[in-house]
This record gives sequence, C-alpha cells and structure tokens, in this order.
Amino acid sequence: MTLFLLLLGLVVGVLGDVASNATKPLFVNVTADLYCFPPTLIPRLEYSKILNDTTAQFLSLYFTYFNLPQDDYLTIRAINSSAQQTYIYTIDNVPIPPFFATPIFGQGLLLEVYSLGTIDCSSSMGFTVKNYRYSGTSNSVEADCTPTSNDLPPTCNKVPQLPYFRGSQAIARLLINAPKGAQWCTGWLFGCQNHVLTNYHSKLMPAPLLLIFVHIVLYAQPRLATLPLPWAIDHSREYSCGIFSKFGLCTCTAECFCVQKQLFENGHSTYVGGMPIYIPQHPLGQGMVVGIKTPASGDGQSLTSTYSNCVGYQIATLPGSSGSPIISTANAVVGMHSCGGNCKSGLNAGIPAPLIIKDLVRQNKLPLCAIAPALSFFNPPLPVFTALGTLFQRALGITMDVYKLNIDASNQVLELEVTSYQQSLVSNTFNDVLGLCDGSYFNTKLYILYQNDNAGVSVLTSNDNRYEATDSGYELKSYDTVLNFVVNAGTYFVVVGSAEMIDLDAVNAATATITSAAPAYTGGALFQCGQPGASYGNYQLSVRITGGNDTITSWTCQMPVLVRVKNATDSSYNFLSSCSYHKEPNLNIESEFQGSIRKLQNTTATSVLHIALTILAGSMVSIDVVSYQEFDNGTTISSAFTENGNCDATYFDAVLYLFQDTTSNNRKILDVKYLLAIVDDIPLHLINEDIAFGNSVRDPFLKLYLPPGKYVAVLGRYPLGVHDAVYLTAPTPLNDELLGPWKDGKVSNNGNVKVLFSTSVPDALVPPQDPIDASQDNCTLWLLLSCF
Repeated sequence: MTLFLLLLGLVVGVLGDVASNATKPLFVNVTADLYCFPPTLIPRLEYSKILNDTTAQFLSLYFTYFNLPQDDYLTIRAINSSAQQTYIYTIDNVPIPPFFATPIFGQGLLLEVYSLGTIDCSSSMGFTVKNYRYSGTSNSVEADCTPTSNDLPPTCNKVPQLPYFRGSQAIARLLINAPKGAQWCTGWLFGCQNHVLTNYHSKLMPAPLLLIFVHIVLYAQPRLATLPLPWAIDHSREYSCGIFSKFGLCTCTAECFCVQKQLFENGHSTYVGGMPIYIPQHPLGQGMVVGIKTPASGDGQSLTSTYSNCVGYQIATLPGSSGSPIISTANAVVGMHSCGGNCKSGLNAGIPAPLIIKDLVRQNKLPLCAIAPALSFFNPPLPVFTALGTLFQRALGITMDVYKLNIDASNQVLELEVTSYQQSLVSNTFNDVLGLCDGSYFNTKLYILYQNDNAGVSVLTSNDNRYEATDSGYELKSYDTVLNFVVNAGTYFVVVGSAEMIDLDAVNAATATITSAAPAYTGGALFQCGQPGASYGNYQLSVRITGGNDTITSWTCQMPVLVRVKNATDSSYNFLSSCSYHKEPNLNIESEFQGSIRKLQNTTATSVLHIALTILAGSMVSIDVVSYQEFDNGTTISSAFTENGNCDATYFDAVLYLFQDTTSNNRKILDVKYLLAIVDDIPLHLINEDIAFGNSVRDPFLKLYLPPGKYVAVLGRYPLGVHDAVYLTAPTPLNDELLGPWKDGKVSNNGNVKVLFSTSVPDALVPPQDPIDASQDNCTLWLLLSCF
C-alpha cells in the first residue's frame, strides 16, 4: 500500500514547533581494513555495535562520512521495540554526507555492516559516525486519563459514537529529522489515496534530501513509515496569515495501515465562527491528546473565521501540535492548526479548509474522497441593519466611524461586512458597488471593541481585507473587510476605518464617543477613481448576528452624513473617464468678500483673518484665495488689482487653515484638535485645471466635502504655523522683510485678499461674517476694509 505526504506551508508562531539538535557523542570509525579480504558470494557480518539510551525519544545516527564498497551494505534495526524497524544503507541510496539516519523509535538499536569483500583496499573506504540525535523536544510522556485535564487522549472516550474517538483515529505523529534539527509535528490521513497532510515547517524542510517519519496511531497497532521527500515544491503562492504554500509528494517505503480518513468540510461560505470544534494532536511529540475545552473550561469552538484569514480559537496547543486537524463535532475538518497563541490577540490560529482545498485544486493535488458534502449544522447570522457612511480626509488624518451596539444574549456570532472598494485587482476596471454614482472609496478595516468594567474600551478583534477562498467577488472586493467573532451579552463598539488603522486609533475613536472628546484620526489614503488624495470615501456596513433583531437591543452611530450624488442624470455633473459612473458636481460661487492682513503698529505681530462659515447642508465646498500679484517668473500682474477687486496694489503669500468651530462663534482661540485642512499653494494636480481664480500658484485653493456645521477659515501670511493660526495675531519672524506683504514688489504694511466660496448645493452656505481684526482695541470687532 502506498502512502503520500502532503505538506502545507507554515511560519511558526510563538508557540509553534521549535527544532531541537539534542545530540550525544558516539564515535564509530570503520576503515578500509574491514573490507580487505577475498570476495565471497555470501555477505559476511564484519562489524556490529549496540546503542542503548533509556532517555531517548528516538535514535538517529549522524554520519559524517560514508563510502562503502558497491555491494556492501549497513543495517540499522531496532532492539527491544514493539515495532519492527530495519533500514538498509548502501553507497547508492544514502544522501551526501553529513546526514542523519532514519530514526529508530525506541531506546535501543543495532548497527551491523555486511561485506562481500574486495580487492580494492583503498583508504577511502569506510564510514564515520560522530554522534546521534535522541530528542526532538522534551522527553515524551504518554497521556493518561486524568479527569481534570482539558486535553485527554481519545482512548479515555473510547466509545465509537463519540466524535473525539472517531475523529482521532487517522492522526499521525510526524518527526522531521533534517540537518538543521529534529522537530515533531502532527498530521492526518485524508482522502482515499493514502495521503498524509501536515504543515510545511519552513525552518527545517528546505533540505534537498529531507526525511519525514510517520507514526500512525492505531491504538496498539502502530506502523512506522520512512518518507524521503523529493524536492518538487511549489513556491509560487503566498497565503495571508503569513503562510507559504509548498507541497510535496512522496511514497512510503514501508507498509502503512490506513484508518478512517478525515474529510474536509466543503464550505462555500466564509462562515465557520461559533461552531464546536476539537483538535487531536501530538504536543511535544507525546502521546496523542484531544483538545476539547478552552482555558476557561468552556467548550472548544471556533471564535472567528476572519482571524487574518485564519480560524481563531482558544483550545490549548503546544509545539508539535502544528498540522493537527481542526474538527467540528460533525466530524468534518474545518481547518488545520498552524500557529500557537499570541499570533494576534492571543488566539491560536489555523488555516481554513476552503483555503487548503483551493490551493490543492490549483496544483492538481487534491486526493479523491477528500471533500465532504457541505454541512448545515450551524445557524448562520441573520441581518440586523445596513448603514451607509463616509470617512473624510482631514489635516490630522482620516476620520473613523463608530457604531455602538447593545447585545443582550450570549454565545452569539456577530458578523460585519464593509463594502467600499471599487477597483478590480486584476483588470483595474471600476464598479459602482454602492450605487451612489460616486467613485470615492478606500481600503477598509474593522474593529470590534467591548466596554470593560472600568467604563473604558478594550479591543476584542479586528480584520483587514476579506476571506478570499470562497469569495467569487474577491478580485473586486479583496480590500473590503469581513469580520466575525463569538460575543456574549454586553456593550460593543464597531469601528470602521482605513486599512492603516491600528489598535490605539480604534480605542481613541470609541473612547471619544463615550467622553465626547475631540475626534480621533488614523492614517491611510482615500481614493477617487483609482487616484489617492480624495477628500472622502463612502462605504456600506452590514451587521448580522445569530439571534437576529431581537439580540441587538439598540445601536447608535457617531458618524457624519453620507456623501451622496442624488441626481444621477443631472447635466450639471462632469464625468471622469477613468470610472464613468463617477459624477463630480459643479461648484457655483455662493459668496465672496475682501479683507486685509496688516503689520500691527508698535508691535512685532501681523494680523490673522478668522472668517466664520456656516454650512446648512452637506456639500462640496471650495475656498479660493486671490491675493498674490506676481507671475511665477517674478513679473508684476499690472491688471490684477482691478480684476481681483482690491482697492490698492498690496498682496501677500497666503496660507489657509480650516477649523471646525468649537468656540461658540467668538472665534478668538480655536482648537488645533479640530483642524480640518491646511493649504499653502494651489495643489499640483489642480495647476492645469481652470478651477481657481488666482493668477499664481502661491494662492491657496481648497476643495473638500463639509457636513452641516460651523467652521472657521483662517488666512495669514506665510509661514503661518498652526499654533499661531488659532489666534488673531502671529509673531513677526526674523526675516520679516522677505515675507511681505508687498506693493509693487516692495515691502508694505498691509496685504489685500479676496476669498471666493463655492458650493455644489445651492444656498448651502450662510454668507460669511466679517473677519475679526486684531489691530483695534485688543481683538474687538474690525470693520472690513473697502474702497470708497
């Protein structure tokens, strides 16, 4: 009977398998003198040596030299072992030295050399052993049936109808005996073509002549198999969760008894969260135990299937457990254990079965009978609500939206899905996934936080991107996030953000909703038709839970209004060729005014303009500053004064700030935590577009979406800093003469400016109030300068 070994990639986690080079000295040096006798027809036993070690898990001799005559051979066989183990080595079948011999699973071996003699007494004939390896991990201890243990051997539940017994009969204890070290792991038989599936241990397996040793557990009927691995490995695929896919096939050189094969669940859904599971395993290379309970003595279950695209759970594992099947109580494999605790948030992680199936199919290596019919033993989450929202680019980062959920039932699978991304990873084509006729989107990320006993918040779980194994829309939606987790009754916060959002960002956003603190921001980029730098990005959040509407007793969200294009056929919209469904609204001038900054007499300060704005309806808004009266080559714009409406020929190099107004309209001291935008010169991508009224790139131009609310536009002389912008005056820098204001190219005491405000929604802007002037009576109201 033939046995194949299939290896699945693994980057070992904190509790992943650790290689051991536990060796003891043993010097054997057989020279050419042993073979110098006339040739015979019957091999003669010319040398033998016994090795006993009562502390050994196995015995593997380390050959540093091997050059036997052509017809001679060396045997290594077990003594005092319940299983027959004999291995023959010739000059034709050994790897290039140095190498470790096939392990003898036992505590005694006999090495024998048989020779037919030779007339070539070359000094190069012979072999050398310098030490032997005896352990892959700590000493092996077979498990017992201690009632208090959360991990019990299946023989403790040896009842045919119990899943723990039935599902554990196909488990294999594997020893990797590579030049870099020996390592235990776990695998299992699956399919009906005698395959063994396990993890690929990247730290040990890249040896061209690697030996894997399989111990199939049949409860008193063990069989051992030596599997030399040919190097036919696929390096072309990288999994998420840090896992590389490398597969190899190899043939068993000894008889292997096949028992019940485990079957993959052919799940066509990404959902496996919440289902009861158990994990039969060989921790530390010891006797098999079955992980059934969690450390808190709860029943083992898959807590999430979106754990960086892995299955997440709290069933205990140890080094040597890698490669164990994750089995549902319906006796179907839903994944393979691959990463020990603290890989992320302290959960253990396994590769989901659909991901393994997909890659095996891709490589045409999926055995027959390996996939079970799709099962329906769980209750999928039910829809509760769907919300549309928008994230905004602000000066301090990208906003985050927070949803507060009150859940009144325990052991519920809460599942979240965000839809936003509109560009295919393969074809680069665009799709209006939200039906808003708007091409603004972002790479999403989700967090679930819970309110703790101290009225604070703590991170429960998070996920970026979606699970691609069973998602037909993956090419378009791979940057959209799906997140599920088993939750109990309590208060939870769902935070929607960009992919660069980290734990601290999510905690700050959720905390701000409780304490009414300043808004929190995260990093990243928002996109419009494939280009970064958009001022906003739309999304849709779908919330589902096992118990449906009756489970979530209330939900609220701290979020701005949705940016929406309401009239898809309105002729006032401009179409962008990169994604033709996107409609950029035209902006119409709603208000304009003129003002001045001045060097204050008897002081070393320059005035700063604070202009109050009120937005009545959410709208795209542009703020166009016109002041600078020189072309970029330094020549004066002689006719600019009349065109700009200024009363004289003074101007300055302007800097524009936009704040959310938190001062109850007194506008004297603004809060830098509510800064929305900073603009110095006109953005480079707008220089060639006819959208700004200024004649120089030194005039700022700002375009962004503003929800309804109160704002303050701040204008000052370059290089106005943000901490000066919140006041009505700014200190004069040392190089004041070089920074203006100017008149006819010469330094002036004041500089005029005109500001035009445009909106996409008619009457969305209340005409701005007159700016406050710091030059009169310590920040009292200043009458706007005008021409008479």
